[in-house]
Amino acid sequence: MTLLANWLNLATPAEREELAQFAQTSVNYLYQLAGCHTKNPGVMLAWRLSLGTLTANRKNPELPYISLEALAKMCMKDEAENVG
Repeated sequence: MTLLANWLNLATPAEREELAQFAQTSVNYLYQLAGCHTKNPGVMLAWRLSLGTLTANRKNPELPYISLEALAKMCMKDEAENVG
């Protein structure tokens, strides 16, 4: 499970929607990224996702912050196997 998949699993539907809006994308696309069904996000989307998870973490500490570096590496074979 990737870090983003874990985040989506922990988040409420409202929190998932808030992250998608913050990142200027859809919840469905977040799931595609989380499942590594599409290429890694572009730099600007990854930056918005990282900031969005930081903002969400400040509101709900149970939601992890996902760094820009972690987003860039999350679909690499070794990184994806190390989560959850």
